[in-house]
Amino acid sequence: MARPSPKDVLKAFCAVVQDELAAGRDVNLPGLGTIQVEHASSTVQQSDDAAMWSPPKRTITFTPHDSPSTS
Repeated sequence: MARPSPKDVLKAFCAVVQDELAAGRDVNLPGLGTIQVEHASSTVQQSDDAAMWSPPKRTITFTPHDSPSTS
């Protein structure tokens, strides 16, 4: 069996991360941080003489882990 190229490994990794986030699950990257989806509710936006609802949206965020202590 041939060894996968770094490009193939990265593509596979990105596909897994995308699938996990689409399913609403956080992705923990040990030693780096966590990628997660945050949900924002719909809101009413006022303009001149009309009010409009903005749709709810999802945003992907990254929260870094605390830096490891050096000893």
